[in-house]
Amino acid sequence: MVGFVVRFVLGWAVALALVAFVPALDQWWIHRTVGGVARIAPLFHMACDPRGANLSLGGTGIAIVSDCTPMMPIAALWIAMLAFPAPWPWRAGGMLAGAGLLWIYNLLRIFALVPVMRYRPQWFDFIHIYLWQTVTLLVVFALFMLWLRTQRGTRKGRTASSASAAP
Repeated sequence: MVGFVVRFVLGWAVALALVAFVPALDQWWIHRTVGGVARIAPLFHMACDPRGANLSLGGTGIAIVSDCTPMMPIAALWIAMLAFPAPWPWRAGGMLAGAGLLWIYNLLRIFALVPVMRYRPQWFDFIHIYLWQTVTLLVVFALFMLWLRTQRGTRKGRTASSASAAP
């Protein structure tokens, strides 16, 4: 347990250093997030007009900044998966699936904030900063726990099937 925590803290420090010293990372994630919102806006029957890091979504202006991207939640999940002792193929699969799910979650989070910004702008800061940040941490934790549980289930299944195959 201590080893996991130490590896996670060191990994988080490396991630923070990368973000601080490689500003192009922020820009890449912001650009991809704006692009993702623009691509799926028609599914929600919303007009979207992207302009750099800003966009008009359903007539509501939104600025996408680093914290609006799934960069740090994905980093936290990946660091936890890398810090946990597991087979490398299992880690890679979990990292890919987790990144995809967090990407979708983040886009849905942005779309959920549009009505708040439009109809209750006085609630926006609270919902955006406190509610969604907390929910995001819970989602990352839940995905990690699901990954752990699924991994254990796979191990138990392999152990049981190999035990029944033994003479």
